[in-house]
Amino acid sequence: NLIDTQTVVQNAVPTLVQNAHRTLQRKHNFYIMQTKQSATTVENTATLVAIPSDWKEPWQRPYRTPQYGAAKPLIWGLEKNLTQRYNATDTGCPVALSEDGTNVTIWPLPDGNSDWDDGEYKIIIPYFKYLTAPSNNTDEDWFLKNCAEYIEFQASADGFAKDWDESHSTYWQNRANQKLDEL
Repeated sequence: NLIDTQTVVQNAVPTLVQNAHRTLQRKHNFYIMQTKQSATTVENTATLVAIPSDWKEPWQRPYRTPQYGAAKPLIWGLEKNLTQRYNATDTGCPVALSEDGTNVTIWPLPDGNSDWDDGEYKIIIPYFKYLTAPSNNTDEDWFLKNCAEYIEFQASADGFAKDWDESHSTYWQNRANQKLDEL
C-alpha cells in the first residue's frame, strides 16, 4: 500500500506492522490473550511475583488453591486502599493482591499456615498478556491469521502519516477502524 514513499518510510514498515499488532491488543482483550501466572507465597513476604514481561492487565479475580477443597477467590486492590486496611506487619491468610507495575504484592503478609505441606499459599493470577510481535516475514500468530487486514490497514495509515500524506493516512485509518469494528 505504501508506494512511492521515502526510503525512511519503507524501512519503517516492519516496525509499523509490529506497532499495529500491539495497537490491536491494546484496544481489545481477545480470548487468545488470556493466561495465568502461578505463584507461591513466602512467609512474611509481601512481594508475590514480578509482573510478567507480557503483562497487559488482570483478567479475572486471582485465587488461591488449597491442597484440599475449592479454590478461594482473592480481590485486586489499590495499595493505598489496602494500606488503610492492613498494617505493614499484619499476617494471615491472603485476601488481596495489588500491582505496582513491577511486582504483584499480597495482603496481608502470608502467615505460613496454609494446608499445603510447606505452609505456603498457592496463588493463581489470571491476566491478559500481549502476544509477541512478529519480527520476520515468516512469523505467524493468531492475530496475523485472523486480523491481518486490520494490521495491514493500520500499518498503512501509520506509514502514510510518517510520510506526511494525511489524506491517504485518513483513508487507511478509516479502513483499519472498520476492520476493528468487525473484530
